[in-house]
Amino acid sequence: MVKRFTLLDLLAGAAEVSRIIELVLPPGGWHYKDSVHGYRVPHTGEAPTPKILEDMLQEYRLENQLPVGDIIQDIENYICSNFPRNCTVGDQPPLTIAQTQQAPSQTRFVDLISGWANTLYQRQDKRLIPIAEVEQRSQACLRCPLNQVWENDCPQCVTNAQRVLSIIRQGKESSQWRRLHGCRAQGFCTRTAIHLEREFLGAVAEGVPDYCWMK
Repeated sequence: MVKRFTLLDLLAGAAEVSRIIELVLPPGGWHYKDSVHGYRVPHTGEAPTPKILEDMLQEYRLENQLPVGDIIQDIENYICSNFPRNCTVGDQPPLTIAQTQQAPSQTRFVDLISGWANTLYQRQDKRLIPIAEVEQRSQACLRCPLNQVWENDCPQCVTNAQRVLSIIRQGKESSQWRRLHGCRAQGFCTRTAIHLEREFLGAVAEGVPDYCWMK
């Protein structure tokens, strides 16, 4: 007999705090493999974020009349058992984007970009600016020493991040996109950030030049 879970059961599981570090993409992207029933969620590819993976796993179990169980704990156990570097140790809380910006040496640039992309991806209200303004911003970034390459580490991590970033900017590109990479100060993808309304890009980081369009 399949156990039926109430809404309270589901909400109780969702209230748990995960040890997963969302800024670090696991090999193969965000996914879950069930060791008992042998299924994978998603069946191919990866989820854009851990939260979306939770929703996908819950939907899969409900549709296939499987016990919903503790979604967050199951995903955490799978990720932390198979990819230990994606999880915190003991009671240490996961790093936030702000913390990694304060201590960039502790986090790979690609992971910082991925974390920024995944966080922004979940916002439904983000808006793009006209292409003329995009081009003006790109000129400031091209002359900036903080515009640095982040695409040279972990090819699969880069591919996963680029897929999310392309969705965020709706496939649009500036004329100089090949020369735009990531901002070391802001911790975002310069190629993508120049397309977004200023309100979605956070505060101005310390150390940016006077000609930075973020000011």
